[in-house]
Amino acid sequence: MKSQARVLTVVVLIAMLVVSVFTSGSAPQPQDEPIVIRFAGWIGMEESTAKQFNYMVEKFQEKHPNVKIEYEGVAWENTRQQLLMEAAAGNAPDVAQVAAPWIGQFAASGAIEPLEEMAKDFSGDYVPGVVDSYTFPGPDGTAHLWGLPWVAVHDTLFYNTALMEKAGLDPTKLPSTMEEFEQVVRAIAKLGTDDKGNRIWGYTTATDRSELTANVFNAWLFNFGGDVLDADGKVIINNEAGVKALTFWKTLVDDGVMPAGFSFRDQYNLMANYQTGGFSDGSYARDVLRITSGKGEEFDKDFAVALHPTALDNPEDPCQHKSIFHHHTLVLFKQSQNKEMAFEFLKFLSTDPEITLYYAKGSSLFPLYQPALADPFYSQDAFAKTFQEALCGSKLYGISKTPQYAQAVDFIAIAVSQALSGGDPQQALDEAAANLKVLYKQMD
Repeated sequence: MKSQARVLTVVVLIAMLVVSVFTSGSAPQPQDEPIVIRFAGWIGMEESTAKQFNYMVEKFQEKHPNVKIEYEGVAWENTRQQLLMEAAAGNAPDVAQVAAPWIGQFAASGAIEPLEEMAKDFSGDYVPGVVDSYTFPGPDGTAHLWGLPWVAVHDTLFYNTALMEKAGLDPTKLPSTMEEFEQVVRAIAKLGTDDKGNRIWGYTTATDRSELTANVFNAWLFNFGGDVLDADGKVIINNEAGVKALTFWKTLVDDGVMPAGFSFRDQYNLMANYQTGGFSDGSYARDVLRITSGKGEEFDKDFAVALHPTALDNPEDPCQHKSIFHHHTLVLFKQSQNKEMAFEFLKFLSTDPEITLYYAKGSSLFPLYQPALADPFYSQDAFAKTFQEALCGSKLYGISKTPQYAQAVDFIAIAVSQALSGGDPQQALDEAAANLKVLYKQMD
């Protein structure tokens, strides 16, 4: 019995020694698995924003060392379709960067999470009107907040002031009305060609069959007093205002002032090479031009921005200069297994004053969270001030809140392409209106 007891004692002591070795301070402690948040979007793929995004991720992970942000890069033009496909296949990311006009389609698909409860303590602190634009009925028939506003993306006009001077124009007097705009771009187009024989256009924008063509055209449509849908959701794109807007573009194309069939990325190369007098775009285009030109901030002296030209009354009122907003928006997918932490990441990106200021200074993308906008930087930078001034005239157009958005913008882009390729604006818009009425079940 004593020998058995001694053996048992030795076994117990060995077991205690083994436990002591593996639980001592010098031995590694078992670690909890990190919380992985998968974030999808184009921010990390664009040269003008990749550095800023990496910094934001680094700072968030410093605050939350148990969290790992995994980035899924998607080109802007592929993001909407890819995310919808991933959600349908059960492989959606936790969170994503989307453009504001897409949220109606995401909400209708049931892919994204309503955020009004999670954001109730700070959702009232965004720029007026933005949260309201993101709040509308979902599949359950109840109005919900479908995304967090991130940064402002609404168009102003970028003018090549170097070409304005070359055309004998005063670069300090930028157009405010349609008549003034037409005078400027026609004068620049009359320059003909540059020293290398390249064509100089007066104005360039997306005119191919693309979502961007529809979006940019709608900004011009707004400034002629038109829209795609009226306040009751009825199709009105082919009314007098719509025809005036498309005829305005067609005349510029027919007269050799504006090219047809171009994609939105063409405008940056043309501007950087002094081959266009201007284009429509959001504030991020400043950094795209700095990079594309190879001149960095030195290129800033050769362009200026102004509110979108308008045909509406009282052009001295900034709110009469309309633009479509396609603000970058943050959404939370229902499939996320870590919704609480995923939302914390969205809140951090959207509202943290240090992070939003760093992003703005590095990419010219300005926050929509009002406490962050209190920083003096936004009132001292003339470029930033113009975009702040333009916010009151920007809006999310009606089709953005509908699940038929993708088909609707295609009908609009087709109409624009047809008219600019020799078609009749009224006929092109009548065909678009007929298709839109079928799409929205408004058959007479």
